[in-house]
Amino acid sequence: MKVVADYENCMASGNCVAICPSVFAQGDDGIVKILDSEPADDLHEAVEQAVMSCPSSCLAIEEV
Repeated sequence: MKVVADYENCMASGNCVAICPSVFAQGDDGIVKILDSEPADDLHEAVEQAVMSCPSSCLAIEEV
């Protein structure tokens, strides 16, 4: 699993951070920051929930 973000479309809602703070953070501007683009297997479910909860659909998962 690889996590990617379309930073230009991020609306800074923070849903991803609330769901999976070990993979996602927010910068001073509120825009998502990916802390771990290839998270461990035990985080995959939380990452998937975070991606689905993104209101701007700026997060995606790619298979590696």
